Amino acid sequence: MGDVDLADLDRGYWRLYADNCYAGYEAGLKPVVCLPLQVDKTRFSIEIRVPADKVPQRQNTGWDISHARRLVHALDAMERNRDAMKYVYSLDDAQLLAIGLPVAFTNTLHAVVWNGDASQPLFSNYWSGAIGWYRVAYDNGTGQCREGYSPYGLTDSFPTGGTLPGHGTSQLSASLANIFMI
Repeated sequence: MGDVDLADLDRGYWRLYADNCYAGYEAGLKPVVCLPLQVDKTRFSIEIRVPADKVPQRQNTGWDISHARRLVHALDAMERNRDAMKYVYSLDDAQLLAIGLPVAFTNTLHAVVWNGDASQPLFSNYWSGAIGWYRVAYDNGTGQCREGYSPYGLTDSFPTGGTLPGHGTSQLSASLANIFMI
């Protein structure tokens, strides 16, 4: 892609967050398996195959790409309302998001997150480019057990959420544009 601006979210900040502790584990073998209990098939026990403390920590772990769809609307709203925010809140351009930020995120998607294969496109699980497992043994209080998203398991997150505004002015390739049908 050459020399372009890239963008990431909270790079390194989320490395200690439980959902991301397997970001450095890139093998296909499930690190945990959810086993239904014999007495109650709606409840599960967790069989740990790869302990989290044996997985190398990725120091650059930031947002996973499942949040990419939020960027579409947030960045678009910020750009559309730039003049209003300057007027209402007495802000200047230096206090607002950089004008090129949507393009920088699109460049990151192209150069870091996408595997570069137009015939079999895959997208890393994290904006940093990490493909490791995400949300292993996840339970959000429902009593369910989710084994996690395998490497490239969040691939459908971005294309199903929309496209970043400003993509037309980025160095987004024709192949990637065709994948997203933009």
